[in-house]
Amino acid sequence: MILFLYFIYKPPFFLFRYSQIRYPSILLHIPLPPTKKLTALTIDDASSQYIQEIMEILAANGATATFFIIGSQIPGREDILRDLVRKGHELGNHGMYDETPISLSDETLVSQIKSVEKIIDLIYASFGRPPPKGTSGPGPDSSMLGC
Repeated sequence: MILFLYFIYKPPFFLFRYSQIRYPSILLHIPLPPTKKLTALTIDDASSQYIQEIMEILAANGATATFFIIGSQIPGREDILRDLVRKGHELGNHGMYDETPISLSDETLVSQIKSVEKIIDLIYASFGRPPPKGTSGPGPDSSMLGC
């Protein structure tokens, strides 16, 4: 049991390496020199009622984060998402709904991920720049977000 927990909380390098080769489009590990420190901040559910306060705290501390967005919660919050990108944050794909992916069929999961991915692409396109690696693809009509 202890070995199992060790692999979950501190996976060995060979496991990262295997996963990087097996799933090249998923970023699992960023090798850094031992002298370079890096903290990656991720915010789950970018459409939270606290988003403005979170952005203020991050700005006051010179920090940026990746905000994972739930597709079904985007309508009416497009300006907030554009504001996140404008301020140097990244958008990540949380899926269409806040549900356990394993409960979905492969087809449903892929469809939902692609739908949110198109919206993310469109938000980045409104700034004339590509989305972060791993979220590319043709987006929906720009009238969808009023870009």
